[in-house]
Amino acid sequence: MNRADKRRQQKLAQKAGPGLNAPTVQHALNAAIQHHSAGRLAEAEGLYRQILQVEPRQPDVLYHLGLIAQQMGHPQDAVNLIGEAIRINPKNPAAHNILGNALKALGQLDQAVDSYRQALKIKPDFVEAHYNLGNALAMSGQRDQAANSYRKAIRLNPNVAQAHGNLGNVLIELGQLDDAVASFQKAIECQPDYIDAHRNLAKALEYQGRFDDAAEVLGTALKAAPDNGPLNDALVDLLNYHTPTRSGPHSDAQTDLQAIALPDSLSDESVKAMYQNCEGVLKTHDLACDVSASQLWRGVIEDQGCDRHMKVFNTFNAIPEYCFGCYKVVVGVGTVVDLIKLALVFDGLDLPHDNARKCHVELRPDVSGFYKGLVYCKGRDDADKVEEIVAAALKDVLPDTVTVAVKRGCSEFPLAYPDYADISGGAPKMTYPEDWRQHETYVDEHLVGHSYPSAFTSHSHDGLTLRDALVLQNWLAYAATVGDDCYKVLTKGPVEKLQMAERPGFKS
Repeated sequence: MNRADKRRQQKLAQKAGPGLNAPTVQHALNAAIQHHSAGRLAEAEGLYRQILQVEPRQPDVLYHLGLIAQQMGHPQDAVNLIGEAIRINPKNPAAHNILGNALKALGQLDQAVDSYRQALKIKPDFVEAHYNLGNALAMSGQRDQAANSYRKAIRLNPNVAQAHGNLGNVLIELGQLDDAVASFQKAIECQPDYIDAHRNLAKALEYQGRFDDAAEVLGTALKAAPDNGPLNDALVDLLNYHTPTRSGPHSDAQTDLQAIALPDSLSDESVKAMYQNCEGVLKTHDLACDVSASQLWRGVIEDQGCDRHMKVFNTFNAIPEYCFGCYKVVVGVGTVVDLIKLALVFDGLDLPHDNARKCHVELRPDVSGFYKGLVYCKGRDDADKVEEIVAAALKDVLPDTVTVAVKRGCSEFPLAYPDYADISGGAPKMTYPEDWRQHETYVDEHLVGHSYPSAFTSHSHDGLTLRDALVLQNWLAYAATVGDDCYKVLTKGPVEKLQMAERPGFKS
């Protein structure tokens, strides 16, 4: 024991009093760390706080209490505790690293980056801090620097699968697809059950136009994790526009579904027969899989940058300029059976530009309505023409209660700016505020990754696809969840309800 330790022990003995002397303080600290390592957080916290009653400025105890706060999902408490520990002992790299994690959880990315860099000044070979720094830099849009941090972590420890995987994600956003593919492959080599790496490898291969290879990656991963929803989503979406050369349950089901004829009439009986044929194919191939898709698309799909536009809105509460010229024809129907009929109408609709169109159930808790169809239009004149065509097509097919109207932009925008939705006059009531352009510039420079050309011009094959069949299945589950008993017209089997935010009481 050196002199500093002896002085510390003497100080502890003076503070401890009759209840907790220096040796028992050390014993309590050892026991607390053992509880902490074993995941017994409540027991560990109790002992740590008992020690603080004797030595309130014990940095190791403050650090470990902050670590528990972070593990329990209380990042602000973690910042307070670990910040105090660092003020007492600024040379602990682990404390700076965990402080960075807590700051990142609070959205304070610049401060998190500073904390990770401070940890690395103290311990340059700190693999976890390099990795965490990469995550914070990636989140703040500094992708080149993030890639450098991940590479440093990998040089120090080539077996960190998540570092390879996250490097791959950054490289996709930088447009470096060959390197991204190599990174995901290395991640899978390090950790064969790394599901996100399989899915992201398939995405990178799709961007390269290697669709068969992407399907093979997803099919292999699904053999090990057949119930994984994101993997199923990815393969089902891929099959929606690509027919693999290799056989498999998903592609075989798609082939069988393509053979189902769409009904000539839109009676309840014909829709029921079509739906039950779809059910039969899914059952034959054992594909009642967990797929989250709720939208059924038709027409020519063009990338309108919606992900980018929503980043502008969600980050700055600013509507992008592009969205002031975005118009849609919105169709509202009353029941799930009517929604399927609307989808069949959309399938055969002859529109001026083969406009992209979708039918979907409304999952957003703050947006009204249950069943909707949308047709995306090229400006107001196109929208007015499409509205006439859609209204005429639905006139003798669906009930008079169906609504058809032209609207502007996404449903979230009028919730923040009611005037945005007012297009009833000769000119829209709200125009683009010029000072919002700075927000769009920031998002383009920091938050939006490399843009890839669409792999397809039409979102689906002709006829029914596997994605269509699974979407229809999800629509019935939605109907059962919101209280629309019309789903019973189509199926006799039990329908499992969705786990979703509560919506207003259902009215047809």
